[in-house]
Amino acid sequence: MLFKTCSNSLEKMKLVDAIQRLGIAHLFEIQICTALSDIHENELNISSLREVALRFRLLREHGLWVSPDVFKKFRGEDGTFNEYITNDPKGLICLYNAAYTLTHGEPELKDAVSFARHHLESLASSLGSPLAEQVKRALHVPLPRTYRRLEALHYMPEYEREEGHSPILLELAKLEFNLLQAVHLKELKEISEWYSDFKGYVGLSFARDRVAESYLWGYCVFYEEEHTLTRMIFAKLVILHTLLDDTNDVGATLEEYRKLDAAIQRWDESAVSLVPGYLKKFYNKLLICFKEFDDELRLNGRYSIDHMKKEYQIIYFVSILYLEHMY
Repeated sequence: MLFKTCSNSLEKMKLVDAIQRLGIAHLFEIQICTALSDIHENELNISSLREVALRFRLLREHGLWVSPDVFKKFRGEDGTFNEYITNDPKGLICLYNAAYTLTHGEPELKDAVSFARHHLESLASSLGSPLAEQVKRALHVPLPRTYRRLEALHYMPEYEREEGHSPILLELAKLEFNLLQAVHLKELKEISEWYSDFKGYVGLSFARDRVAESYLWGYCVFYEEEHTLTRMIFAKLVILHTLLDDTNDVGATLEEYRKLDAAIQRWDESAVSLVPGYLKKFYNKLLICFKEFDDELRLNGRYSIDHMKKEYQIIYFVSILYLEHMY
C-alpha cells in the first residue's frame, strides 16, 4: 500500500531510498524491482541535483544502467561543476554518494567525488542535524559502500525527524530490527559454543579469541534472517583463518608452517603425517569443518564448496611466500 499511494515516480524513489536505508529492503524486493524498472524506462522530468543524483544511485545500485551524462546540466562548458550547486548541501551529498557507483572509464564521476568531497568538508561544520551526521558518515564511508545494517542503526532516528516520514514504515523497521537482533544473538551464542569446543579439541592456547569480530563481518554483510547459514559459515571461516594467522605469528616456525601448508595443499586425511604433532588435531578439524560446510550447503540445495577450499589454499600459500620473503 505504501507504493500504491505514491502519486509520482519521485515519491517512489524517496520511498525506495528510505526502505533501503532503514534496512528492510528484503521485505519489499518485488515492489522495489517493479518501481525501479518503471523509473528506469520512463525519463523523469526532474531538475534538482538531489533528485537526479538519487535516481542515478538507486538505479545503478540495482544494476540498471544510467549514463553520467545526466549530470551535464550541472557542469559548465569547461566540464567543471558549477559553483552554484555548492549552496545545496543535500544535493552535494546525493551527488557524492551517487558518484561512488562509478565504473571503470568514468572520469566525470571521479571528478564529482572530488568536487563534492571538497565542498562537503568545507560545509561540514555549518550543517545542522541530522544532515551533519549523514555528511560525516558519507565522508568516512560513502553510502553505496557502507554496511547496510550499520546505516539502518544511524538512519532510524534520523528518518523519524524527516518531514513527511512514514510512521508505519519506521515502526516496521524497528520491529524487524528487534526480530533480527534476537536471531543474531542466538547465532553468536552458537558460534561461541562451537569455538569453545573447537579450541578445546585442537589445544592451540596461543590463539586469539575473535569470535565476536568474526561473526560481525558476516552479520554486517548478510544480516537478513534467511542468510543464517551464510553468516555461520562465514564466521567459522574467519575464525579458522585467524587460528592459522596466529599459528604463523606465534606458534609455528617457518619449517613447521611449510609442512602445514603442504598438507593443506593436498587436502587429504592421509596428509596429516606431514603436519607437526601439535597441529595434527587442527588439520583434522579443518578438514572436518569443510566437510560439514559441504554437507550443510548440499542439504540446503546450494553449490559445493570446492571454490572455498581453493581460495583457502591460495591464501595459505601466499602467506608462506610472504613469510619466506620476511625471513
